[in-house]
Amino acid sequence: REAFIHFGKICLSVVRLIAPSARQDHTMIATEQALVVFGGESGGTYASDGAMYNVNTDSWSALSSTNAPAARAGHTAVWTGYIGDGLGRGSLYYRLNFNGDRGRMIIWGGSNSGGKLDSGAIFNPANP
Repeated sequence: REAFIHFGKICLSVVRLIAPSARQDHTMIATEQALVVFGGESGGTYASDGAMYNVNTDSWSALSSTNAPAARAGHTAVWTGYIGDGLGRGSLYYRLNFNGDRGRMIIWGGSNSGGKLDSGAIFNPANP
C-alpha cells in the first residue's frame, strides 16, 4: 500500500508497504537515516511491534519481534546516537564521541492492559 500527496498534476509517494498499523501513544525517534516507531495502542489493543522508515530508500521495514518488550503505550524512548553536527562523520567531534557507533533506541515504562510497566528494552537499528 502506498500513500500519495497530490499537488495539482504532481503526485509524490510518501509511504511504502509495511508501514506500521494505525496507533496512538506510540514513540518515534529519528536517527541519521531512519525513523523508528514502536508500541502504542489502537482500540484498546496494545502494540508490541514497530517499524523503521529508511529515508534513503523511502521504505518501511518491520522490526524484529525477537526479544521485543511487552506491548505498551504511553512509554518513553530516547536515541543515544549521533544525529548530526553539520560537520559530518569525519569530524573530530564524531570520532571522539561516537567512534562509528550508530546508537540505540531505549524504550522504558508506559502501560498496557495489565497496568503500569517498569520495564524496557534497547533496540539497535543496525541489527533490526
